Amino acid sequence: MSENKILLIKTCFESLSTELLMLIFDYLTSIEILVTFFNLNKRFRLIIYYYLQSGYRLTQFNLNHTNYLTYKHFCKDILPNLKSTITSFQLGSNYYYGQIDYFNQYQLIRLDSLTIRLIDPNIIIDIIQKFLNYNRLQWFDKINLIIDEETIGWNEKMPFCVQNIPVRELKITGKNEILNRI
Repeated sequence: MSENKILLIKTCFESLSTELLMLIFDYLTSIEILVTFFNLNKRFRLIIYYYLQSGYRLTQFNLNHTNYLTYKHFCKDILPNLKSTITSFQLGSNYYYGQIDYFNQYQLIRLDSLTIRLIDPNIIIDIIQKFLNYNRLQWFDKINLIIDEETIGWNEKMPFCVQNIPVRELKITGKNEILNRI
């Protein structure tokens, strides 16, 4: 495609009305909207803020089905701009090495709900210890662990989870396919 055609396409898309862009946004998740349009220009950023504020889409993020590169881009380029507004975070069912490290770079002072879905129950201890090491759980009230009843011995492996950790809500669930193989 020639440079003139690319410029024309870019110009045409940016000239769409705000109402039409918001209709397009209705078909996308908050993460898709932010990763795709957030850094295009000031107009798009303002439209995104306005659109995502309705229905708490700007404060609650579900990263369950987000690939690692998108997650990394979100944490590096977008999260710093939104860290004071986020109240709820769901981390993906596909755990990637370093995912928690990216998340813990920013202190999310309004965060009151964190859900982590795991595919391997053996990495639960590692993830909780990372959060404890980063000391980012201090603004919560209590821990709420959701543990698969068929998983034997999980409570014994995590004795520190019930000792003086002030967490309002930390849900940790195992994925059934993996748990059935244990």
